[in-house]
Amino acid sequence: MPKEKSKLSYFSRRINQYANASLAVINDDLDITQNNTEHNVLTYSPTNTIPDNTLLTKQFNTSVDCHQQGTSEVELSCKSYSRASSVFEGEIVDDVTNRSIECVPLVQNDCISIKSNLAKWAVRNNITHNGLRELITILRLETDIANFHHLPSDPRTLLNTPRNVDVVYLSPGYYYYFGIQTSIDNLINKRSIKLANDDTFEVAVNIDGLPLSNSNSSSLWPILIQVKSIEGLKSEIIVTALFHGPAKPTNANEFLRDFVTEATSLTRNGLYVNNKWYSFKISMLICDAPAKSFVLSIKGHTAYFSCTKCNQEGCFINNVMSFPETNNKSRTDIEFRQQVNEEHHTGKSILTEIPNFDMIKSVPLDYMHLVCLGVMKRLLVHSKYGWIFGKQPHKLPYIKVEQLSAYLLSLRNFIPTEFNRKTRNIEECKRYKATEFRLLLLYTGPIVFREVLNKKYYHMFLSLHVATLIFCSVDHSRNLEIVDYGQKLMNCFITSASKSYGNDFISHNVHGLLHISDDVKHFGNLDTFSAFPFENYMKNLKNMVRKGDKPLKQIIHRLHESTTVKTMNVLESKNGFSLSQEHLEGPVLHFKSSRQYKVLKCNEYTLKLNVSDCFMITKDNAVVKILNIIQYENEIKLIGQKFLTMTDFFSVPCASSLFNIFKICSHEKGSLNVWQLSDIKNKVLFLPLNEESAVAYPLLH
Repeated sequence: MPKEKSKLSYFSRRINQYANASLAVINDDLDITQNNTEHNVLTYSPTNTIPDNTLLTKQFNTSVDCHQQGTSEVELSCKSYSRASSVFEGEIVDDVTNRSIECVPLVQNDCISIKSNLAKWAVRNNITHNGLRELITILRLETDIANFHHLPSDPRTLLNTPRNVDVVYLSPGYYYYFGIQTSIDNLINKRSIKLANDDTFEVAVNIDGLPLSNSNSSSLWPILIQVKSIEGLKSEIIVTALFHGPAKPTNANEFLRDFVTEATSLTRNGLYVNNKWYSFKISMLICDAPAKSFVLSIKGHTAYFSCTKCNQEGCFINNVMSFPETNNKSRTDIEFRQQVNEEHHTGKSILTEIPNFDMIKSVPLDYMHLVCLGVMKRLLVHSKYGWIFGKQPHKLPYIKVEQLSAYLLSLRNFIPTEFNRKTRNIEECKRYKATEFRLLLLYTGPIVFREVLNKKYYHMFLSLHVATLIFCSVDHSRNLEIVDYGQKLMNCFITSASKSYGNDFISHNVHGLLHISDDVKHFGNLDTFSAFPFENYMKNLKNMVRKGDKPLKQIIHRLHESTTVKTMNVLESKNGFSLSQEHLEGPVLHFKSSRQYKVLKCNEYTLKLNVSDCFMITKDNAVVKILNIIQYENEIKLIGQKFLTMTDFFSVPCASSLFNIFKICSHEKGSLNVWQLSDIKNKVLFLPLNEESAVAYPLLH
């Protein structure tokens, strides 16, 4: 008996870690299970009426006051389920306005709903089997709730974890093939996606290595796909095959064989989903230079004929394979398949068997690796040319480096929520991630480099900045004339860099800038064919490994478990918006009976009443600071002030106002006014230059 009490005491200590969250998600997700009704945010659509008593504070991680004395949060959550009536009972208080709001009655799906929601919570939060087993034991001890007694004692039963996984030996490691058809079916069922009859599956493929440990050479090589042509699937990355070993697969063709065989069949016969046939196409292969040379069976980036877009022969200058020429004959799909340029190939790639796959045009240059981690890092970090870690005369004086770092750190609070990483010390640029180089290139660089670089280097950087901005813009990348102008700026950057640094600066990556506009014309803006979404997903695979033993099987188990969790997008509608964080601080102008909110979320952006997320540009190119977000008679309105004085921030290589980039007099604002959501052109990154002025940059993503 004492031993049993000790065991119960141990479980009690762990209850705050798991029980609160699991019971919260059970309460929360029943809303989705029944009628897909959300109570934690206020969802707006022109076709829907917003109820007055919508719950705004029932967030996943927010405790609620239910006005019950002497009852713990966990006990209260458990007792809010009535066994007799199967109805959620209780009262929740809005912690912003202190108004008492009655909960909408919810019907339980008994133990089935509890099991599915508990499994959903476990998968979403990557809960270990041991942790889930402890939680299940605690819940099964709750005598007041009969449905908890039906929970399986083994978490593998709850999560449908496969007992046996047949992996295949593939030198020098092991390999598992999930399948394209199977993986897409699982995702569509998981997300409850409804397909139109004319939908087509145009798929992007990514292949890259992922080190699992810093202490050994263990690595993963997944084959990932992304459906680019269907709105509800664009944000999802799908694992179709997975290899693990002490090195990359010995034979690329053997590694790709299952994938190519199925892709060939699907391209010819179509994809069968929900009793209908849909056309299927591999539209692009996105890889960095080493992975590209591996899967295409071509020479690496240090070879004389390494460029995948043209047949220029490199020259070895100061231990660098350089490509100083700017005009060369482009490669073609036919010449690649016939291996006309023998020095470009190391063998025959199995990818040539995929129908309608152009071995040149369908393999774009990825700007994450080429521009962000390639050119930008070279400008800052290179031991010879780098502005921060290079040598004289290119290296900046220490006092200017300190000035640059201080300016970047002062901008941290002005970086919007759309950016995963904020600005940091420039002396840490050796450890910058690709997103940080992107932020520096597209937004903060023209501001912080303005006073520290000499005119020659600053104008050279602006050429790269404007060209990349054009190629990243959804609107500008559709205009062939503007894209051609962007390519001229890239050529100008390469010419200027060659004169400033020498021909040995024009490495494989810098040379690639000559060809990037061709991919923009073929696919659209740079983010439609970048490796960013795939790289972001890679960390999920790494997090699925919980111990050093058999990492491949662990990841397979986690991926199979995730297919049992059915999720839905809250903002599936293109016209759908959500409001949260209600307040009473104003201003409201003449909308006296309106409800006020601090956060507006939509598919494209998030607006908040803070210093980093409250700026927008309207369709008539007015930059506005938002002071309040209100809902009045089922319409969302934005109350704010327009900036009155706007000028060009830079004039070289062109006027910045052509791209809606303005220097703003931050103290000269108009009177309070109101704007509709339909007036918004884009959210704005608003960065201070000094106490009197700032720079407004429209967000590109």
